[in-house]
Amino acid sequence: MLIKRLIISQGSNIFIMIKTTKRLRLLLTFFSLTFLFCAHVQAQTERAITIDDAIELGLKNSNQIKTSMARLNVVSAKRQQYWSAQLPNVTASAGYTRISDNITPFSFQFPGSSDVIVLNPQILNQYSMLLGAQQTVFSGFRAINFYKSSEFQEKAAALDVDKDKTEVKNLIEITFLNILKLQRTKQILEQNATVFQSRKTDATNFFKNGTGLENDVLKTDLALLQIKTTQKDVENFIKATKYNLVVLLSLPDDTNLTLDEKNAVADPLTVSDLNAYVKMVDARPEIAAAGYRKQASESLLEVAKGNYFPTVRVFGNIVNSDPNLRVFPQVDQFKATWELGLTLNYNITSLFTNKYQVSEAKANIDVAQNQRNGLVNMAKTEVSNAFYALQSANDKLELYKQAVTQSTENARVIKNRYNSQISTVTESLDADFEALQAKINLENAVLDSEIARRKLLKTVAR
Repeated sequence: MLIKRLIISQGSNIFIMIKTTKRLRLLLTFFSLTFLFCAHVQAQTERAITIDDAIELGLKNSNQIKTSMARLNVVSAKRQQYWSAQLPNVTASAGYTRISDNITPFSFQFPGSSDVIVLNPQILNQYSMLLGAQQTVFSGFRAINFYKSSEFQEKAAALDVDKDKTEVKNLIEITFLNILKLQRTKQILEQNATVFQSRKTDATNFFKNGTGLENDVLKTDLALLQIKTTQKDVENFIKATKYNLVVLLSLPDDTNLTLDEKNAVADPLTVSDLNAYVKMVDARPEIAAAGYRKQASESLLEVAKGNYFPTVRVFGNIVNSDPNLRVFPQVDQFKATWELGLTLNYNITSLFTNKYQVSEAKANIDVAQNQRNGLVNMAKTEVSNAFYALQSANDKLELYKQAVTQSTENARVIKNRYNSQISTVTESLDADFEALQAKINLENAVLDSEIARRKLLKTVAR
């Protein structure tokens, strides 16, 4: 077979046109599609991951936690600002001034003297340099209380980070365990597909032998189709939930996760004393943070009360200027002098107006206290719900274990009766579906118990 190549050059582009037979074109198309498929498969990032790996990765990459950390950095910077505000204020300045020469200096001469004395010589170029320091020695304790308030706010912001870490961790755990639920359901469906295929084979053989009905074959076909359709639905749910986990972990969108069940499911947690868990709610980060915010409001109340007091400052300056105005008569040369001082400033009006700021600060304390009380009540409710949800999940484990045993035995008995043509295919299929559902329920119950256990531990920040 001949291949005719025509190379056409246009600018920097080279086009290769291949003329060939139909069979060769099909062959080339096949290789092209194969190459594209392989390239797509290779482009996917395969990654095996345990639940502990997922938690570590999620905490590292979470945008929610990074945002909380940024807020913490803002509050930390504010605290450092209040700390630096207590340091002396040291300033340095320099200046140059050129004055006009249209002023006639005042001069006089003592009788009997030939010397002319100029009282205000015109020094046209004037220079000044100043180094000064000022320190507030008393301001009604406002500075220290501003700093204390910022410290409490910083501690609260740090606890907000811990709260977000707990929430992100629990969200990753639940998503991971839900994927395991779906995967185990898929495995059970795949295993039971062979059972329903066997039912179809039996119904077909009975129909061929004249001892069964065509309707029985159609029923088994429908049952098998239901299994396969459900299996497809579960596969799609797995893909969607895995993609959600990929996004949650901030991994590349094309990452294909393989879940390792190591350490994913612990032994069931037996709980008997609700009060023991309720007493732990004070350790929750958001409640401890609310306590610090209340303390911050109390410090701001002290700031407001500080407005009733005067402000006392000390200062000192070193002045080096040409001319120095303290020298008389003025001379065109640099002269350094210094000064020290003490100032007292008292806003008398604040004795009458500051009460509104104090009232506002007291109201903010009440708000902070009520917010903390509300968080405590919500936490207790959450602990209670998680506590009893775990008890229910544990109770269902024994129920579903017995259901699997009973339904499996029932399916075996009905199958034997069907093989002996004592029962109908509908009864056999119903028994198979019941056994299938019992197995799925048991696997779901195991993972639901684990999810409930982790939710309960999350409610007490553990």
